[in-house]
Amino acid sequence: MVPSAMRAIRGRLAALGLTQYDLAAALGMGRSKLNAVLNGREPVPEGFEARATAALDRLERIELAATEARSKAVTEMGGAACNASGDEPVDVEALPEVLFLDDMAALLRCSRSTLERRLKARTFPLAPIQGVDKRLRWSKAAALHWLAMGGLSVTPPRRGRRRTA
Repeated sequence: MVPSAMRAIRGRLAALGLTQYDLAAALGMGRSKLNAVLNGREPVPEGFEARATAALDRLERIELAATEARSKAVTEMGGAACNASGDEPVDVEALPEVLFLDDMAALLRCSRSTLERRLKARTFPLAPIQGVDKRLRWSKAAALHWLAMGGLSVTPPRRGRRRTA
């Protein structure tokens, strides 16, 4: 039988849209151990409920701050974002929930070929999501979150020497 406190922790995780990986990292424990405790397969460690509640409070504050930052970025970008040709503004709120290559290029104010080149070189930090066809697409929420966090780029992967057997 799963204790009600563990059900409450699982419910709060779901309500915040967080994963067990997030909570496990915040608690400094492995996800499989956390899963076993939350599902009643292992006994609840001493002080676990208090630590988990404090960690969830901290994660909730972080999520609220991230939401505010995203809102602020969307508001600021609404007037400043331009399409690739630079002549007409992009209404960020009107963008679909899924951004295709042209939508993403317009949001980032770069050309489609620049975005394709960065994707091919694996220097674009946002991975496309799976779709029903082969067109590249991204989650609008993930793109706006990435932009709100500063839109940091990654360095190109280093190519090492191939080893032959």
